[in-house]
Amino acid sequence: MSTSNVGIDIPLTVAADLSAAQFRFMIVGTDGRGTTSAANGKIIGILQNTPAAAGRAGVFRIAGVSKLEVGASVSAGDYLASNAQGFGTTAASLVDQIGAQALSTANGSGDYIDVLLQPFRY
Repeated sequence: MSTSNVGIDIPLTVAADLSAAQFRFMIVGTDGRGTTSAANGKIIGILQNTPAAAGRAGVFRIAGVSKLEVGASVSAGDYLASNAQGFGTTAASLVDQIGAQALSTANGSGDYIDVLLQPFRY
């Protein structure tokens, strides 16, 4: 279970209701707004709050340690990419769009772990 949450955050307007996407990987869409990452998306960070409508301010953790919701079991030390819903999953290879490195272990989908953000590592 995640216990640490320390880092650098930026505000970014969101493209949709992201109230159910807290602690998932996010990208910047072509409209310049934050949205949930697609599978192997170009991750900007992890959503820290729960903006409930398009146009609201999202808080995006872009550096440091954050909680992350995972989509499958993960081992500490794994490099993490995004699945189609923005959940963290173990990267298939280092050519994937790596967003973070797991600092703790998760037993399965829906678990929250501590991660060290490493966006743009590809």
